[in-house]
Amino acid sequence: MTDDQWRDATDPLKMLSAVYPMRSEGSNAPQPRACRAYLFACARAQWELLPEPARALVALGELANEGARRAPLWRDLEQLAEVLRYTDEPPGRAWLTERLGAGPRAALGRLAGRGRFRFDSVRAPVPSAHRWGSLARLVWLPFQPVVPPFVWVPHYLHSADLLRETHGHPFEPVPFDDRWRTTEAVAVARQIHERGEFGAMPVLADALQEAGCDDARVLSHCRDRTATHARGCWVLARVLSGARDESNQLLANRVAAP
Repeated sequence: MTDDQWRDATDPLKMLSAVYPMRSEGSNAPQPRACRAYLFACARAQWELLPEPARALVALGELANEGARRAPLWRDLEQLAEVLRYTDEPPGRAWLTERLGAGPRAALGRLAGRGRFRFDSVRAPVPSAHRWGSLARLVWLPFQPVVPPFVWVPHYLHSADLLRETHGHPFEPVPFDDRWRTTEAVAVARQIHERGEFGAMPVLADALQEAGCDDARVLSHCRDRTATHARGCWVLARVLSGARDESNQLLANRVAAP
């Protein structure tokens, strides 16, 4: 797939197959940050239908995904996601308390608050049992250690725009100079990510440009007010992830696939 084809593609499942091709039986590729970010962004798109415990898992998962996924928080989230996946009905507010106790639940609540989530928010509408099963799988998938079967989530819960937002240009990776990661650029990117204030993306573009960034794909993405932005934004990830170049890793995985 070329960069132009990726830009114009409308079928997210075909796009996912191009980036994460099926491997031979028994060969499991670790799920990368960008894949988790995409799934979290898709879950965010269904925010109004997610019950409070699912919202907490998404909010905390987004924050943990951009740093090192440190124990014990990530392990706790994995376990909660596993239980949530097999919960027949949408869980209520008492669900986390019953499984974690009041203390850990309060700690999760404080952390989730950084992700614009509050346990005392207005109750979400209760989705049908059929739709809840699909939403539960969507919230569960990013916590899997390996690249998951994307078809386990219905097509309507996927998004080509969010896939481009989180993966950028996987077939023609954008070079990113370490010198662009100035103190100001990193601070702006961190604020956008933690607070979800995507209206500040043009400010990030200015900071990157002042640092010497002249790549049109980076600057135009930040300044495009019609873009579908999410916490897993590929530009934010490149600013916040140090020298890691995950786009090249995605390509390496694709080429190595049998």
